[in-house]
Amino acid sequence: MLCWKCKEPMQGLVCVSCSAIRPPPPKADYFAVFGLRKRYFVQTDDVRSAHLRLAKILHPDKWRQASAVERRMSKQWMALVNEGLRVLQDDVMRARYLATGSASVSERGGKMDTEFLETIFELQMRAMEDRESVREEAKDLLTGCKDELEGQFRTWENGEGDLSGVEEVLGKMKYLQNLVNS
Repeated sequence: MLCWKCKEPMQGLVCVSCSAIRPPPPKADYFAVFGLRKRYFVQTDDVRSAHLRLAKILHPDKWRQASAVERRMSKQWMALVNEGLRVLQDDVMRARYLATGSASVSERGGKMDTEFLETIFELQMRAMEDRESVREEAKDLLTGCKDELEGQFRTWENGEGDLSGVEEVLGKMKYLQNLVNS
């Protein structure tokens, strides 16, 4: 990549020739930005230390004496890095991001198992009379979903299988979490 300012080749976030900040990529991969291997099982300490390393280079306070263009790029980078931190530290968001390329919930809605939906309906009806036992049952089901999710990612990280079932498991987890929180 050539530096936008001095047209010299550059590899890092900052040009070694003119000290200009590189523009953020339009569609960044958070794992690549943070210098982490693309996987579900990441250490949150690794994510935090990568965030800190990037913030030391990209924070707008460091670029306050730079041109307006560089200050804007610094703000764009930090928005990207902060969003990456939010996504990579959260198990559910990281799972969705790995499975779909986006951390946000799809507007189209996923295909949900009707048997599971019937179970949720029954739990909601029972919760009107005995909320605490339903919460405990929902917690147990939620634990099972988390185990299933982790199993899918273990298989995927071993080079087997795919992540096509992740969105359905995440949808189930959302329903169950709502019951636990109610």
